[in-house]
Amino acid sequence: MALDWTTLGAPPAAFRAKCRVVGWAVLVAGASAGLLGCSGRTGGGSAAVVDQAAEPTVVVFEAPPILEGETDRIKHDFIVVNPTDRPLEIVRMERSCTCTETEMAVRRLLPGEETTLHVETDIRNRTGRVQVHVTLVPEAGALLMYQLNMRVYERVRFETAILSLGTIEPGEEIARRFTVVTSSRDPTPPLPVLTLDAPERPLELRQVADESEEQPDDGIAVRRTTWDLRLGPQVTPGKNRVEVVARCPGQGLPVVERRMPIQWGVRERYAVDPPRLFFAGLKGQASGGNVFPISVRRLDGKP
Repeated sequence: MALDWTTLGAPPAAFRAKCRVVGWAVLVAGASAGLLGCSGRTGGGSAAVVDQAAEPTVVVFEAPPILEGETDRIKHDFIVVNPTDRPLEIVRMERSCTCTETEMAVRRLLPGEETTLHVETDIRNRTGRVQVHVTLVPEAGALLMYQLNMRVYERVRFETAILSLGTIEPGEEIARRFTVVTSSRDPTPPLPVLTLDAPERPLELRQVADESEEQPDDGIAVRRTTWDLRLGPQVTPGKNRVEVVARCPGQGLPVVERRMPIQWGVRERYAVDPPRLFFAGLKGQASGGNVFPISVRRLDGKP
């Protein structure tokens, strides 16, 4: 399903003010930074003589925010106007992302004539600030650039990507706190459901705080819940890793989940020298004929 903005109703007045033409340097900076990491090109193979000295015409549309899973595709129609006093022929369309489709009904415009540029982009598996731009390359003259900006809110996320507990002593207990964020169009977003992917581990999760904040400018409410993680006594040395899974109830949308790895290490309690012994060529020898000394000591200095 592709989303046009009438599906969500009119955005708030404070937000509608953001839908306007902006300075050309904004788009040029975004394009050169490689915000989307892929590119596409459509159009004929005609040569274009671009006026490098002329500032391109740039139109930026700030789309209302959406929630992850509300739609797979976003579409918007830009009005393209020939601002010159001579016919304008578009010979090529360049897209910032191959996941974006473009369609332009008329590619030759008389002075002052206008047409529609249809832009549709796939936003599956994309969250955060999303930026798509389309460049119309004329046969001669300055470039025409059109940029579609949007924010896709993750419905659930961890504020910490990886929770590292460091290296602990055998028998030591440890505690850490982390925050989970949920977003919704409802004034009160749902509480996340947290589980461990290794229930046999001596780990305990407990919610300790709950804070909601409304963001009226874009109509998305955000809820932050703080959790305590307690790690019981550890005795087996080595590296350990589990994952906390946070799920967000559907509320009419597909259930989404995020995972946060938890890593820690347990120090060795004893040092053995040599660390290993190899026995070879003992066939036919009497048992007890070889003696191998082994040294064992506690690393914590205790007896």
